Amino acid sequence: MGAWNFACFGATAGVLFLAWREKDKDMRQTATGALAAGLLGGISEPSLYGIHLRYKRIYPRMLVGCLTGGLIIGIGSLILGLPNGITTQAFVFTSLLTIPAFNPIGLYAIAVLGAFVVAMVLVVISGYKNPADAEPALAGATTATEHARIAGGAADEAAAVSNVAGGEELLPGAGAGVAGAAGGAAAGAAAGSATALATKGEGEATDVGALIQVASPLDGTAVGLDTVPDPVFAGGVMGPGVAVEPTGDTV
Repeated sequence: MGAWNFACFGATAGVLFLAWREKDKDMRQTATGALAAGLLGGISEPSLYGIHLRYKRIYPRMLVGCLTGGLIIGIGSLILGLPNGITTQAFVFTSLLTIPAFNPIGLYAIAVLGAFVVAMVLVVISGYKNPADAEPALAGATTATEHARIAGGAADEAAAVSNVAGGEELLPGAGAGVAGAAGGAAAGAAAGSATALATKGEGEATDVGALIQVASPLDGTAVGLDTVPDPVFAGGVMGPGVAVEPTGDTV
């Protein structure tokens, strides 16, 4: 557990180093919070869900660090003649603050340091982003944002022109009609992208911003992520997404 956690934190430290060097403000903030939660609290979820599972290059390198820590513990226990290896008398989260809870402290400290450093160095050397996907993903996000901005702007304009100073509608239903037209335009653009994707020949590159369908894990209604009561997910710390308000009891 200690070797795995510190390898996880080491990989996050590698991402933080690269984010500082690349002046990536968003990733720098995410990695800083995740690393603090890990080293001081032994909590790995911010690193896992906020960074590692989003970038598949990280996990194999993190496992090499984990292997390093495990080998140090195993071989060190044999050399020191410890039949039970490293032991502890209480369940604690593996962080910097709980290192004294493990016996012998020295061997445990060397093992988790090895796991941390190896994972960090491997991530720094190899990077954590997939070079082939970095630019298309960025362009696709920009396209989606522009579509949303156009639709939202049209809806706002409709609301503005459909109301008079007294609050009455100048043209009953005008706001809904124009907003619906804006939504239809955005939907049409998405459908066009989907059609382009469907007609692509095998081996041809997919257009940036093409519609991607993601299956829901359960029946229900999709709602905005900002409606989720968990502030971490609602604030977008773990990345963009949607939530599902379930109508059944099967996932």
